[in-house]
Amino acid sequence: MNKLMTLALALTLSLSSAMVSTTSAEAGSAKLKKIHKLLKLTGAAAMGDQIMRQMLSSFKTRLPKVPHKFWDTLISRKDIDGLIKEVAKVYEKHLPMKDVDGLIKFYSTPLGRRFVKLQPLLMRDSMVVGQKWGQRIAMRAQKKLKAKGHLK
Repeated sequence: MNKLMTLALALTLSLSSAMVSTTSAEAGSAKLKKIHKLLKLTGAAAMGDQIMRQMLSSFKTRLPKVPHKFWDTLISRKDIDGLIKEVAKVYEKHLPMKDVDGLIKFYSTPLGRRFVKLQPLLMRDSMVVGQKWGQRIAMRAQKKLKAKGHLK
């Protein structure tokens, strides 16, 4: 009788565990679907595609003897989609569902859509500012190093 009770208890626990894990997987799946929507709204998916094209263009320029067909078939849509799935998992790890919902809501507004359109310009201009800042820091470091005799 004791073995029968233990077996019944183990079966009940394993069934409830399976139900919790299914519910958790369904919630994770819903969250991932929302994250994919967020990535589309923010332009992150398109940006990955654009970066990949720029990278391939750079390779083509540096290695002109390699046939274009090689580069055209190197990275497929499947590869890009796989990257997006992996990035979505990173978002899933760090963002609770309420934040994902809030971001989707924001990026669906006129302000959010305008911000997405401005991001390439913001990034470009910020990179210029960062480069100039880095050059000033490097010049300052070089002067100090020369003054202390560490550089000639």
